[in-house]
Amino acid sequence: MNMTATYAGSSQTRDSNSSFEAQEQSDGQLLFVTTPAPRPTFVFDSAVIIGGFGFTTLALDYFLFGAQLYLATLVLTIIGAGLTWMCLKILHRERRKGVRSCRFYVSGVSINIPPAPDSTDKTTTLLASSIDRLVIRATVAHTETINTAFGKVGTRGMEAKDRRNGWFADHSFNLEAESAGRVHVLATGLDDVTANGLMMAVSRKLGF
Repeated sequence: MNMTATYAGSSQTRDSNSSFEAQEQSDGQLLFVTTPAPRPTFVFDSAVIIGGFGFTTLALDYFLFGAQLYLATLVLTIIGAGLTWMCLKILHRERRKGVRSCRFYVSGVSINIPPAPDSTDKTTTLLASSIDRLVIRATVAHTETINTAFGKVGTRGMEAKDRRNGWFADHSFNLEAESAGRVHVLATGLDDVTANGLMMAVSRKLGF
């Protein structure tokens, strides 16, 4: 039996809201309930987008309205609002595939994984003797973008993009059980500290 932790290192420490709870059941099993780190709002980046589009749209509207081009003013305002909404939606999209709260049961001899919500699958039972290893795996990789075309403004934009991606990378760890050539996801969207604590709690219950 092997237990391995495979994940990319973090360039800086970040607060994490991911967590797990272990609840003792009447039959001796432990119910693990995991909560992924919630996606942040990126307030500063959002303010830059809203301010940039807002200032540009209002400035152009001022000239169009002064020229009595009222229809053009209305169309430009709608386009500006639409672009702002689209950029904010892209900014806050979830980059961690399949992230969700998870729950599973662990006894001294097995892991029991209930089906995902709205799924017609049955509970999956993994006998401890059939588990090859427990693995912590990052689902989002750290990136470093090099920009040489747009000077300081472009460089800062790329740095901001890397910081956002870095948050998702630092909170993208899954705990997985590998058995008979298949991967079974136990928890998603964790930081490395939470994921390692969860893996140790599961391994202790299994007696690894």
